[in-house]
Amino acid sequence: MVNRIRWALFGLLLIAQGSVLAASMFNIQAFSTLAEVRKEWPGAVEERFAPAWIKRGQVAIKLTGKGLPGMLFLYFDDGRAAYKDLVSSESAGTIDSGVVAAMKWEAAKPEENALTLNWFRWVPVANVPKERVIKLYGVPSRCQPSPADLSPMCEWRQHGVIATLTDDEKSVVMIDFNFSAAEIEEGRSRRYPFFPALKKPWVETE
Repeated sequence: MVNRIRWALFGLLLIAQGSVLAASMFNIQAFSTLAEVRKEWPGAVEERFAPAWIKRGQVAIKLTGKGLPGMLFLYFDDGRAAYKDLVSSESAGTIDSGVVAAMKWEAAKPEENALTLNWFRWVPVANVPKERVIKLYGVPSRCQPSPADLSPMCEWRQHGVIATLTDDEKSVVMIDFNFSAAEIEEGRSRRYPFFPALKKPWVETE
């Protein structure tokens, strides 16, 4: 598996204007919980893995099995430990009591309800001709070698999609999906209906 650093360097801050294929092809939404993903594919085989870049509060899961169009690599956030740290810290007294209550509620959730989807990667069963992706999304915003390993990549900025290509640049071997700002806000409101502005303190800032 190619390191996520390549994806991050190429387009971490994509601002999507259109629909992400996640919603139409995989019925995956921003902030989907592991429990919700399991309902979509109840017979899927789950495999935990730990990429070198993974940080505290992040969980990576690979899904495979009959009925899945290849492999899905799902990258979740888990804020339970960070919420517990905040609630028990000296600064907890300066945080709104309602937000503290929400953090305690989140920290007590079981894993399948606590993990929330951040982004995901699809590796199809067979390479997909690049022209098919172009028919779906249009002309790429840009194509260039990956800054991590020089693999050819193309980005569809409007859709939050980044595809890794074969060396001859004629086929797609995998696609990374990043949710749009609007989808993230919708997902956050759905996930935290009473506290939609609840932040993710476990996400490290550079």
